[in-house]
Amino acid sequence: MNLQQLIDGYQVSQAVSVAASLGIADLLAARPRTVEELARATGAHPESLLRLLRALASMDIFTEESAELFGLTPLAEGLRSDVPGTLKAWAIQSGQPDMWEAYGRLKHSIMTGESAFRKAHGIGAWDYRERHPSAGETFDNAMRKSAQRVAKSLVDAYDFARVGVVVDIGGGNGALLAAILEANTDMRGILYDQVHVVSRADALLENSEAATRCSIVPGYFFDSGPAGGSLYVLKGIIHDWDDAHATRILRNCRYVMNADSKLLLIEQMLPADSKATRFAHFMDLHMLAIHGSRERTEEDYTELLASAGIGVARILPTATGLNLIEAVPR
Repeated sequence: MNLQQLIDGYQVSQAVSVAASLGIADLLAARPRTVEELARATGAHPESLLRLLRALASMDIFTEESAELFGLTPLAEGLRSDVPGTLKAWAIQSGQPDMWEAYGRLKHSIMTGESAFRKAHGIGAWDYRERHPSAGETFDNAMRKSAQRVAKSLVDAYDFARVGVVVDIGGGNGALLAAILEANTDMRGILYDQVHVVSRADALLENSEAATRCSIVPGYFFDSGPAGGSLYVLKGIIHDWDDAHATRILRNCRYVMNADSKLLLIEQMLPADSKATRFAHFMDLHMLAIHGSRERTEEDYTELLASAGIGVARILPTATGLNLIEAVPR
């Protein structure tokens, strides 16, 4: 990849997002189709759709097998709805106007250390998604698919055998909790998140055998947390917030933990020498742009937990690059 391609990378990202939102990969799953067929199925302008597909084919996303006949490539398979590890929902989320408008203010974040999203929209990302339900639903769907994509590696990496009740703090629509409960049939679970978020959990959980062992408790992690948990799980929560807000969340967890409870943070960690992967560095930049927050090192998490009266017991890596930070009351 050369410098020109990197500079123009936003064009590729948006093109992939549009193709994902049109469901092109799903339409090509059974066989290659002509542009006319795809245009009829999606309602797209045929000539413009042809230009989009040819542009993506030049990046090895789709293939033009003959004149105006397109098929899937291995990369495009990841945009199908029905494949394990699908990135379709993430591609759609990444192309949403609220995200693009925020990144148009990235320089504001670099100059001030503040959220570009807030600069663009006048409110934070979480308030925006609450006020714009369609944006919230798109984001929740992306997070659900993300949780499903990494769930097996998390279940494989951590021994849940002695956990009686697992509480998923900020657990969204319950995808991760459902996976944990399905893998541990003697366990009960509590899904805890804001009411407008957990209202979308019923549809997912009703298709899971774990539904009868799961309670949905509306609430806000800045206010409190549900008592009675053996294990409190926070996946991708702490990196969304600055130190002051993150400490408040952790202190609320500490308040409801008993002496035998454990806390499990599921986060990406930056190495101390800053030699992280490209994904990790750009996720760190993303946290800055969207939330005014950041990814953290092991030392950062140790200090953050200590400020909330919690100590790190151990850190477990997973196959997906996420880390499980197990912590206990101090």
